[in-house]
Amino acid sequence: MRYEELFPQLVESRLVAPRYIMPVQPPYPAWYNLNVKCDYHAGLVGHHIDNCTAFKHAVENLLKVGMLSFETQEKNPLPNHKNVNAVIEEDGQKVKENLSDVTTLLKWV
Repeated sequence: MRYEELFPQLVESRLVAPRYIMPVQPPYPAWYNLNVKCDYHAGLVGHHIDNCTAFKHAVENLLKVGMLSFETQEKNPLPNHKNVNAVIEEDGQKVKENLSDVTTLLKWV
């Protein structure tokens, strides 16, 4: 999950709130980008939330104290298939039942 997707969920859960800080003044650092905004820093121009070290530290702290966790999905949500082959029968056409039987003719030009 990207930090950009995580931020609104954490705000809605009231685990984080946007931080208001003073804008960076010229001369700008090498990482500064006038074309992106940081949602964590209340829309401040200069960096994106996915590159925001302050927000990353806030997420790490929530993980450390157990207020945030990411659970892995252990069970495959897709049904268990024995054999997956492309088998389509339309209008009485001959159908190959095994994918290994399907070949492509090469035409030399």
